[in-house]
Amino acid sequence: MQKKSGKFIPFIRQEALRKLISQCPICNAKNSTFNIKVLDEKEDAQLTYIRCRQCGGRLMALIMANGPIVSSIGLITDLNEDDIIRFRDSGPVTEDDLLKLHENLKGRI
Repeated sequence: MQKKSGKFIPFIRQEALRKLISQCPICNAKNSTFNIKVLDEKEDAQLTYIRCRQCGGRLMALIMANGPIVSSIGLITDLNEDDIIRFRDSGPVTEDDLLKLHENLKGRI
């Protein structure tokens, strides 16, 4: 893979992503049906949002490169792009957050 200033050239990045994600884990459609958007980049890692044009399924993937080795961690999600960015920028969930959620749900169920 070619690099430019420590980051992957966008064309190479998309090509590598399409090779890593060969088919939709929900409907088994081939990779040509994916919309792929890079949401964030840091050094040799990218947070990507992948949407299947066939079934509408969404994936969030962290793509990491260490020299010639490229690896990924993927997750099926119901989040949209804005949700992913909002949660990425928020702090960790605290015990107080869980207690507030519990209090809000109490009596509604």
